Amino acid sequence: RFTSDLAKQASYKKSLFPELACSYEKELVTKLSALTDSIAEKTDDLEGAVFEREQLTSEMEYEEYVMTSLRTCWGCDLEMVRLKWGVETVSHIRNQLLRYPEQFYKLTYKRLVLTEEGLLFADGVASDLFL
Repeated sequence: RFTSDLAKQASYKKSLFPELACSYEKELVTKLSALTDSIAEKTDDLEGAVFEREQLTSEMEYEEYVMTSLRTCWGCDLEMVRLKWGVETVSHIRNQLLRYPEQFYKLTYKRLVLTEEGLLFADGVASDLFL
């Protein structure tokens, strides 16, 4: 902001007294303008880096949901999985659970919740449920 104000002052002074304009002021205004442009460009780059969004595929969203939901007391909402990723995905979950002892999970029509014992194997269960 200081450089911008300084450039404006020099430009204003030059417009009032063009006969008194010094060559260093021209250089100063040119350099300050270039510096201001450079700062603006770097600011745009930084804002782009800060506000960059990760684009997830549907499969990645499913994997994130499974990894996160299995660690909660509410578990994985199979009805939501059916609506968002299809009946085949719910069938896949049910089939993959056959690998584990029933004391690791509670499975209802709408929910899959890991038991305390099952939570010890949450990473393995989740990775087996991935597509």
